[in-house]
Amino acid sequence: LRHGRTRKHLDLSITFRLSGLDNNALIEVVEDGHTAPRGSSQAPCRVAVQLESGDRRTGSLGDESSLLEVVRALCPEQLADGAMPAGHAPAILYGGSGDLRVVATGEDQLRSTTLASLGVARGSAVLVRFVSLPAEGGPE
Repeated sequence: LRHGRTRKHLDLSITFRLSGLDNNALIEVVEDGHTAPRGSSQAPCRVAVQLESGDRRTGSLGDESSLLEVVRALCPEQLADGAMPAGHAPAILYGGSGDLRVVATGEDQLRSTTLASLGVARGSAVLVRFVSLPAEGGPE
């Protein structure tokens, strides 16, 4: 979408109330170079991964990217041998309004869970937390 008078492209990730548009503004529907090509299942979205140390890593990935691909792209050193304590597995915490919940634990679940399955859509942003949790049946 583009504002008719100023030719400014509108950010679709925010509400119209916060867009700064006047009442009765003329809006044009135009093709945007930022959209995914037709037939493409990957739509770009912004991702931030917060590590246990408090550091944040950000990047832009497709909405069909698995959580394992997100971790490998933004913080590959977290999956390196010896990066986690013995008996621990990688885990991703995600949730809104401060209520974080574990959505995937272990590489198999990280591989099978996608950003789209968490409700992340094209043009949106998400913050997930990467932690290491004791593996089931492992020492704590």
